[in-house]
Amino acid sequence: MKDSTIASKRAGRIALLLSLVLVCALVSSANVRYTTSDPRGTLLLSDSLVFHGSFTLEHYGREILDPYGYTIHNKNGHDYYFFPIGTSLASIPAVAGAKLLGYSYVQHEEQLQIFLACITAALTLLFLTRLASLFLTPLNAVLASLVFWLGTALASTGGTALWSHNFATLFGLMAIYYAIKSIVSGTAVPWLGIGLLLFFAYLCRPTLALLAPFLLLWMFFHDKRAATLSAVTLMLVFAAFIGWSFVEFGQPLPDYYLPKRLSGANFAEALVGNLISPARGLLVYSPFIALAWLYRLAAGWRRISLTPWWLLIGLGWPLLHLIFISRFPHWWAGWAFGARFMMDVLPGLFLLTVLAWPRDMKEVKASGKTAGALVFGCVFSLYVNTVQGLYNTDTIKWNKEPSVDFFPSYLFDWRYPPFLHDDLRHQERIEDHEFQLGIRDAKIIIYQQQDSVRFQGWSYSEPTHRWNDGKSAAITFFVPASIKPEGTITIMAMYFDEQRIRVNLNGVELGRYNSKDIKISQKVHFDPEQLLVGQLNTLTFELPDAKPLGTQDPRVMGMGLKYIAIQ
Repeated sequence: MKDSTIASKRAGRIALLLSLVLVCALVSSANVRYTTSDPRGTLLLSDSLVFHGSFTLEHYGREILDPYGYTIHNKNGHDYYFFPIGTSLASIPAVAGAKLLGYSYVQHEEQLQIFLACITAALTLLFLTRLASLFLTPLNAVLASLVFWLGTALASTGGTALWSHNFATLFGLMAIYYAIKSIVSGTAVPWLGIGLLLFFAYLCRPTLALLAPFLLLWMFFHDKRAATLSAVTLMLVFAAFIGWSFVEFGQPLPDYYLPKRLSGANFAEALVGNLISPARGLLVYSPFIALAWLYRLAAGWRRISLTPWWLLIGLGWPLLHLIFISRFPHWWAGWAFGARFMMDVLPGLFLLTVLAWPRDMKEVKASGKTAGALVFGCVFSLYVNTVQGLYNTDTIKWNKEPSVDFFPSYLFDWRYPPFLHDDLRHQERIEDHEFQLGIRDAKIIIYQQQDSVRFQGWSYSEPTHRWNDGKSAAITFFVPASIKPEGTITIMAMYFDEQRIRVNLNGVELGRYNSKDIKISQKVHFDPEQLLVGQLNTLTFELPDAKPLGTQDPRVMGMGLKYIAIQ
């Protein structure tokens, strides 16, 4: 028996080592990258902290800062990284080490992001395995952990960039592991470490604040002293964070940490979308999580070494998190793949899964069809999150054309799910989109980036849009003599805050509208005689409500132009 135990542990260690190598290889070789979206700017702050000793960024100058776009914002006359600072702090050793090795932050930002994504992926898999080993045999623990990583947003989100989720999920997982390990093994609970891990998880991603009450309450039912000391530790460092925020910003928390994001009006739609939509549904992208529990129901319950209070972490926390993220106005997480916002609670869902996981092949064979369904769910989840999520670049096109931020209704379109997207389906989707908007037969289409068109009063072109650079912005374009206009202009744009817009063609006002009344696009009608065929024409937008981004940013945001179609 002793020899078999030693052999089992050895096999588990070898399997874990191979799994770690596999995960790092997948992350480093992936084709899908989101390094230029929200994560961009994370390592710029790390660099500023290491080499300038400052949370402000204006010392880099406008030439470097302007391309970062929305990830940099102006506060009290200073430029700051907008997103949570925890990942930047956790990345300091890597940024400092890269500098010593001669790597330039500006030139190698994507490589540094992916390097850190590899590190967080490997550490996450390691702690998943350690947690699973408390309940499963060594080899089975590695299998359950690897399947969970490959079949969830840990791969399809965490492997594509250094998101704020990466370190936040890791720190939350570590806190859960050390708390449960201590209780299961009967050893002293490392209350100081758990308190600090809970805080750093929150510092990386504010939604992780929801983990603390559930984990601490679970601890309280097992070790009141350790739970109390962990809570005190957490409160002390949180108080210090509030003090720092007052000094730095003159307010109790940085902007991103404030609860103002919980203002969404489409809660029911978001709740359904986060669970079962073809674009963001957790149960669509990782169905094996639910199938594991269907399997457990069919296979029969078994005794576990935890009291029923573990459901606080495995079920209570994920459900409350789901409710919170469904209150976000931007609940679909922008340009993403799958259930990105649910990545934060995957450690809790892993605990839920591993306690329902098959113990051995004998149990699997006895379970029949439910075991087969679980295997199918695992294979499907792996294909979706690893194969498609890491290697199919058409999934990025799905977000971009048409932009999911402009047309969120496509989140529920089962005709073109992102995990089945390819070049052919993409072209079909664009044609269908243009037909639905009524611009498929447009005589002229002006995109936000077009060499033959002159943009006046607009900022630089971003991937999908171009912001106005003042309260008046114009577009000058040539109309061929062969064009016979019908008299409709379709304006596709997004709007910053509520805006009043006045549209003029060649100096003649065509109409006025308010951005709050727009659902998809705005149509403005005109007399076809007003369009000068064979000549240059000027389309002007007046935006009296447009507001400056900040004192050091010349742009006056109100309208983000996508394209204009003239019929």
